[in-house]
Amino acid sequence: MFNFGSLSDWDNVAGITSGVLAVGGAVLGVMKFFRKAGAKAGAETTAAPQAVASHSSTGNQSPVVANNTGNVNVSYNTTYHNHSSVEPTPPESEPECDIPGRWNRHRAIDLCLQHLKAADWNALDPELEFPLEHNFMDQYSLLYSNRGEGMVVLFYTKTEGHEYHACAPYVSIFEFEKVPKGWSLITEDIAVFQGGTWGNPPHASVQLISGERYAVIFRDGDMHQGWCVEASTILAKLGDTFTRLLFMITAQSDADGNGWSSELAFKDNGEALRDLEVRRKPIAGSTNFVFLDGREELKHMVADYNDHIRPYDLFKFNGISYTYDPAIN
Repeated sequence: MFNFGSLSDWDNVAGITSGVLAVGGAVLGVMKFFRKAGAKAGAETTAAPQAVASHSSTGNQSPVVANNTGNVNVSYNTTYHNHSSVEPTPPESEPECDIPGRWNRHRAIDLCLQHLKAADWNALDPELEFPLEHNFMDQYSLLYSNRGEGMVVLFYTKTEGHEYHACAPYVSIFEFEKVPKGWSLITEDIAVFQGGTWGNPPHASVQLISGERYAVIFRDGDMHQGWCVEASTILAKLGDTFTRLLFMITAQSDADGNGWSSELAFKDNGEALRDLEVRRKPIAGSTNFVFLDGREELKHMVADYNDHIRPYDLFKFNGISYTYDPAIN
């Protein structure tokens, strides 16, 4: 311990105190130095990201600098786009066709015969006798409004060798469509109509009943002891099935030379299906233009109450069939 009673003791205390103060000053100087150095380093560090942030960035990584008072946190707004590889679209190939190139009737007949021979005729008519023969009737060219050109081919089928009066063959309908490489068979309708006599099919014609739809008109006649009668059947597809749209007597004659005949034509009316115009006239040498003996239930479609044949009728499609409307006529 120190004795503070003497002067020399105070001198010693003063010396010790001076040393302590000197050491403390030195320590404070060092601390100030480090503070300045730290502040300078912080300022430099803060300036660096500000310089980076002032430049635009390309790509998907854009640096975002957060507000700070010292340390700087840099984050990247990264977006990944997972796109599937884009394959070049191949050019659309043209559809295959059944008849390459130009229309070939012989090739068309061969294709139709293949379908006719493959058909289940037992299911179509269990009483039909075999073997069968399939015969080409005719072909009909059609020009549709929107789907180009078509070709309708008709065949008739009967039991081989059957040529008696009551032998009425089956008629089948095939439709071909023009495609870029040729012709394609697009529909086949086997045994859709039965008619004719003596093993021969009825007379047939094909007409457009709209811009995209056709009808087949069969004229089927019979004769007994000089009396003749002809009935016409109009078939067309409703949906995907051939349906009878009209059955009507279109000609009559008797043994005395009286009779009449009809002409059928479809007239565009701006509706879904065209109107059917029927024009009738007496045959050459006929003295009476009247309905002859026949099926009375069909008389109202061609004659008035006095049996006089109407020279003109207009039939309209009602969504199911063609009907005669006296109010219109």
